[in-house]
Amino acid sequence: MTRNQTAAIDLIAQAAPLWESPTFWAAGAVGATLGVGAVAAWATLRAARPKRQLAYWHDTLPLIQQPTLGTLVQRRIAGSGLEVRLHGQALENPRLVTIHLRNTGRSDITSAQFDGGAPIRLLLDLPILELIAVDSVPEEATPPALSFADPPLELRIGPGRIGAGCSVTYTVLVDGHTDVRLRHGLADVKVRRRA
Repeated sequence: MTRNQTAAIDLIAQAAPLWESPTFWAAGAVGATLGVGAVAAWATLRAARPKRQLAYWHDTLPLIQQPTLGTLVQRRIAGSGLEVRLHGQALENPRLVTIHLRNTGRSDITSAQFDGGAPIRLLLDLPILELIAVDSVPEEATPPALSFADPPLELRIGPGRIGAGCSVTYTVLVDGHTDVRLRHGLADVKVRRRA
């Protein structure tokens, strides 16, 4: 061992433990203060800008299974067929379309988020023949107001409150296959289509 190494070891052995140093405690206090300040700033920003998110999707349920060529021939031979009618009119391809809206954010979507009082518009490719059901979860939640366009190719929802974690579903009857698109003017709300 060299003379310099021996001197360094002796110096370290004579030094007081680190936790007895006033510099150590001053640095620790500064670090703790910065940590508390960072947490307080994060909490303030989170509270000042609440996260509002709306997810939407739809399910389609055919009321009559569309026949294949083999089953179509069998039906014609048997002479019987199942038919769905609405107000005396036979429906070719009746389907129930259930449209789901869910507030997946931490904060309520209130009437104030509906820019200029404009509703959420759910556009379908086919006319809505009948509104079958409106449901909400939790059940005590009141769904926003609902209206139809003329011709009835869209549902208009709101303005109204959709609470954090709440879901609203609308079930309608259409005649044929349709897609659902959502148009909105919601302010400070991230809207996404769920796959």
